[in-house]
Amino acid sequence: MTKIVEEKKERFIGIRVTEDQYRLFQLLAKEQNVSVSEFLRSGVVNFAEKFVESQQVLESVEDKDKKAAQQTIHAMITEVRGVLANSIQQSDERVCRRVEHMQKLLEAFLYAYLYHTPEIPEEMKKEAKRSALARQKRVLELMSLRNQQNTGP
Repeated sequence: MTKIVEEKKERFIGIRVTEDQYRLFQLLAKEQNVSVSEFLRSGVVNFAEKFVESQQVLESVEDKDKKAAQQTIHAMITEVRGVLANSIQQSDERVCRRVEHMQKLLEAFLYAYLYHTPEIPEEMKKEAKRSALARQKRVLELMSLRNQQNTGP
């Protein structure tokens, strides 16, 4: 038995987004375990379907039923808003759990570091402090440089 597979022609549509928007899309797509393209495609398709439904409702009613149609559309919008709010709340909860895990990991690291690192001898403290301040300055400069590169024009 031979199956004939019908090929669907696809079209490419590009959109421009800011870096912040793209990072947001990456985070949301990662939460869904899909690529950014798949995430955006499904979101746009869902939006288009809701839009078509609302247009069909308005077109199918006569003037006397427009108020009822508007109420139906309002109910649909309220439902979508509720779904979005729930999704955002779940994302926030996941982020909070991750932050808590990171805090615990940092606390464990600091405890291990402080427990296993011996005190600096008194005669070496001035040089150690100078060295630490120099390293801190280099790290802050590097972080500043990276932030400027990420937020540049």
